[in-house]
Amino acid sequence: MNRRNKWLLGFSIIYWVLVCIGITLFAVAFQKVPLENYGLKTYFFSPNVNPLYFIPGLYNIGVGYYFITIPSTKQYLLDNNVTVINKNLEKINVKYSLVYR
Repeated sequence: MNRRNKWLLGFSIIYWVLVCIGITLFAVAFQKVPLENYGLKTYFFSPNVNPLYFIPGLYNIGVGYYFITIPSTKQYLLDNNVTVINKNLEKINVKYSLVYR
């Protein structure tokens, strides 16, 4: 092999290695939020969580980021009793129901 062919072979190997690394990084940047879940974006090397939430779908959030998923279905707390004391130091029973998402 002459010098030009060696140079072209070395260049093409480096080129295709860089193309494969680029495609891999692009593919890793996508994350999915499953149905009936919300996603909170966080960085792998940091404990901070982004306060914006993501609805179900596929997102390009970047390399090193991932989703913490939480359920989006309704949660019910029905007929809970709490005993409280008012300003006159009288005990009062309070019954409440709560629905949250």
